Amino acid sequence: MSASSSYVFVLNRSGADGQPGADGTNGVAGLGGRNGLNGMNGGREESRMDGFKGQDGQPGTNGLRGTDASNGQSGQNGGNGNVIKVKLIGDSNQKILVQVNNAQDRYISIPDHSQKAILLVGNGGNGGKGGNGGHGGPGGAGGDGGWGGVGGPGQDASQWSIGGSGGPGGNGGKGGDGGNGGAAGHGGMGGDGGDGSIIEVETYNPGLLKFVTCECRSGVSGKGGSGGQGGKGGSGGNGGPGGAGGPGGAHFMFTDQNGILYCNQGGFPGRMGMHGETGACGLNGADGTNGRDGRDGRPGQIIFRVLDQYGHVLESSDNIYDLQIDSFAIIPCGVHTDYFQINEDDGILEPGETIYICDIQVQNVGGMTLPENTILSAPTTMPSSRENYHPFVAAQGVENCCTLPAIPKGGLFKVPSYLKGYIAAASPPEFVNYNYLTGYEKPPPDRFKKEMKIETLGSVFNSPFEKSKCSSVFTVQYPILIETIMGPSQLGKNNDTATVTIRFSNISNLDYGASVSQHKKLSFSIYFDNKFMILNERNIKERDKMQCVHEHIELIQAKRSYERHFLVSVQNTSEYFERLRISAHLLLRDQTIEISEHFIRVSPSYQPCTNTVENPHDILFITDNHLSRVEYLRYMRLFEGCGLRVNYWDIERYNGVSMDATNGTRHEFSWTDKNMYQGKTVIFPLPDERSIHLLNPRDQFSVLRNLGEDTKNVRGGILLLGNLSCEQIRDFLFASTDSIHLPEQLLTERFFTHKATYEDLEKICSKFIHELEEENPSKIYKLHDVKFEPSKTGIGKYLLGSAQYSVLPCSACDNLYSIQVEDRSSENYLCKDNIAFTETKFSLQSHCATTLIGIIFTLSPQRRVEILANPNLKCKSEQWSIIKEYQEREKKLLVTKHQEYSIYDIIALSFYNDMHHDVTYKDISTSIIAPLIMEAFEKRLVAFKGMNSFEKVKVAQCMWYAFKHIKHDFKWTAIFSSMKNKTKQFKELCSHLEDLLFKNILTEKEDKKMVKKQVKLLLCSNHYLIKLNNLKRPLLTPRQEDMEEDHKESKSKNGLVATINMHSSLEAQNNSNGGFHLV
Repeated sequence: MSASSSYVFVLNRSGADGQPGADGTNGVAGLGGRNGLNGMNGGREESRMDGFKGQDGQPGTNGLRGTDASNGQSGQNGGNGNVIKVKLIGDSNQKILVQVNNAQDRYISIPDHSQKAILLVGNGGNGGKGGNGGHGGPGGAGGDGGWGGVGGPGQDASQWSIGGSGGPGGNGGKGGDGGNGGAAGHGGMGGDGGDGSIIEVETYNPGLLKFVTCECRSGVSGKGGSGGQGGKGGSGGNGGPGGAGGPGGAHFMFTDQNGILYCNQGGFPGRMGMHGETGACGLNGADGTNGRDGRDGRPGQIIFRVLDQYGHVLESSDNIYDLQIDSFAIIPCGVHTDYFQINEDDGILEPGETIYICDIQVQNVGGMTLPENTILSAPTTMPSSRENYHPFVAAQGVENCCTLPAIPKGGLFKVPSYLKGYIAAASPPEFVNYNYLTGYEKPPPDRFKKEMKIETLGSVFNSPFEKSKCSSVFTVQYPILIETIMGPSQLGKNNDTATVTIRFSNISNLDYGASVSQHKKLSFSIYFDNKFMILNERNIKERDKMQCVHEHIELIQAKRSYERHFLVSVQNTSEYFERLRISAHLLLRDQTIEISEHFIRVSPSYQPCTNTVENPHDILFITDNHLSRVEYLRYMRLFEGCGLRVNYWDIERYNGVSMDATNGTRHEFSWTDKNMYQGKTVIFPLPDERSIHLLNPRDQFSVLRNLGEDTKNVRGGILLLGNLSCEQIRDFLFASTDSIHLPEQLLTERFFTHKATYEDLEKICSKFIHELEEENPSKIYKLHDVKFEPSKTGIGKYLLGSAQYSVLPCSACDNLYSIQVEDRSSENYLCKDNIAFTETKFSLQSHCATTLIGIIFTLSPQRRVEILANPNLKCKSEQWSIIKEYQEREKKLLVTKHQEYSIYDIIALSFYNDMHHDVTYKDISTSIIAPLIMEAFEKRLVAFKGMNSFEKVKVAQCMWYAFKHIKHDFKWTAIFSSMKNKTKQFKELCSHLEDLLFKNILTEKEDKKMVKKQVKLLLCSNHYLIKLNNLKRPLLTPRQEDMEEDHKESKSKNGLVATINMHSSLEAQNNSNGGFHLV
């Protein structure tokens, strides 16, 4: 039966379900057979030598048969449903008289919007299940056979006779047969299902039939019972074991009169009796058969009758009417306000617009005439929390409903009247606050454009027809929109001007504007950041702390656009990388309907240098629009803290880095002019992985030091920040180099014992490159385009093919560094540290620490000396330091400790790192970096002498550590002739530095002793034990990494070991402590 909890009136006259049949009883197990008696043991007569045979065991008796089971009983038939006759009397759903079988009267009230409220049930009862047949009783087990008797003993031997044999044992008795199993009972038959009842519903008001639900299903047949299982046959009894043979007589020993010993042998034992046979198993009883299923009952009958006032039947059917709506159309009639209503259609459904629903096609798909006064409406549709629909609001009263006439069964009707409703009004978009540093305080509003659902609904006595719910979805938007704000994405402060264009579009079919009519009035307000200068406007007002231009739009023709142009520039008070806001507000009928915004980034300008003036800048900072104002400020804090002078090259402003992307040529004023940044530092936070292609490899080579003898010794650096591996960067650099073919004579070989293969060609090429690398270990080579194309050139002689190689015009010693960021872009790389802007202590693994170290390492040696010579830098006065956290075992416990590194420590390590290449690579004939450092140091000797005692000690310790460390390294390499010149040169430089430090700069005896003592301790400790996983040297190939690793291991026996491993980190190792040094 259907769930009846939601029904107002329920009448259930269903037939009762049949009772299930009882199961049959199981048969009783048969009794088991008795065991056979055991045979008697054999004896022996006095006059007889051998023993008698044991008696045979008696057989066991058979088991009895199990009894038969009884059959299951048949299930009862289900009862038939009882006849139901109901008459409904009433004029509305609020009060209905229900008469049952002309006897019972009851008044009911049905709530509005109920689908069904009266439930009449006359189902046939289900047939009972047949009982299961009982299981047959198992047969009894046969009795076991008796044991055979033991054979009699033989007579013992005597002086005059031998011993007698034992008697044979008796045979075991046969086991009894098992009893047969009893037969199983048969399953009982299932009961028949009852018939459904006849339900008659009569009424004078056909609308009341809408609330009636009838059920008169036939009863389901009962399942037949299952037949029982026949009893198992009893097992046969076990045969008795045979009796043991009797023992033979004992032997007899004696001596004669002469003392001779004699022995008469004893008798043999008797044989054992045979084991008795096992009894046969009984037969299984027969299984019972399953009972027959009952028959389903017959379905009942439902009759609906509509009577006239005299009780005569006007119409009858087994199915009432049902209303279905297939389609409708809408007529938009303009926006309704408190002041006016415009009945015209511009082709756009706008918030607040009046809608008429028309051309509604209805059909009666039921079995009776649809009663007149059926109500048709288009109700309000309010979207749920999961839907993004815009509400449709139904008009009040008769404007949103119409009454249908009586429609015959299957009849179609086109509704001639209209249903009225409104598109709900939309809230004006909010003008969201914006901050230069933090951005929007919440997401800005999108342009208004939503879907709206309109749905029809038919009902009788406020009871809806499900099939009358016909819905369509429409797009709601405004007829005028801000199509675009066209303007530059960046603008410089040096009197740069640009035109900002706001384009308003009319997407409707009618003209709009203040000159058309009051209800089509258009205007706009354009808000400009106060740091803009609007050059072509005079009528500017202050509003919401911004500059505002407010105007009316006189006319925008249908399907046309209107543009407003503003000439702007940015004030000199603006800051680099601020994003200045332009907010365009479109108003229709004096109400804001859309806000669209555009931002112009204040971009830095490149300051070109003339040929007659030396480049005053230390760093070229390549920027783009991915850098936020906060990120830019964090870079500038690092630059300014080290006293570095910065020039800018903005990618978006100049449309490229090395080339102008618009025409593929150099810029009119370029940072590459006259090698102005050779020996300087270029820092490039990459917007994405592809951005490295903007920086021409040849321009990178010009920044790095030039090792040619005809040029001055300068050493610049490049720091790349992006998601690029070292191999990707090397491949990019190789793409710009010329290819060199391997000589054909080198690729020609004789082959007699085997056929030439690609592996032979590859082996020759690899050997050639290896020899080049052995001769010039600091150079970077790449083998490519190896093609195996064998051709015979003589007897057994083949040219294997061709191959090419390239060599970079730089070396592994050059200061090209990269910081591998976690994301695809370097955007907000420094901000992700989430530390205070004024922080002076940086964790070693922080992004700020990694970047600061990268900046110091890419500066020229001369510029690093200048940092040492300037005591007024923020990195010194604020005591910037990098904090390394490590664990050390103390008394079996791991204790966390901290080590601080000042800017002096980082510079000392950078000097050591640069000079260490003189030790590692034999193809560098003379020391280059050390003389540059010494030259710069001597130039600023006066500044060093003028420092206070603290500064002097820090500078001396920095310089002496770097040179003393290298001096130790040269001691180990002095045995090689290739290093003797450099060793001699460095000893002279080191001696000269010692004089400068300890005779000219340090004047206090205690200071001299302290510096030498401290450096000695540093060289034998793990003070500089640092590891940075993200700061890499792309020019260091795996071969050079392995070579330096071998170099480190070879020197480990002498105590101090230093190496560079730029693939995983910057590191050096102290043998006494292990670990990694940043060098």
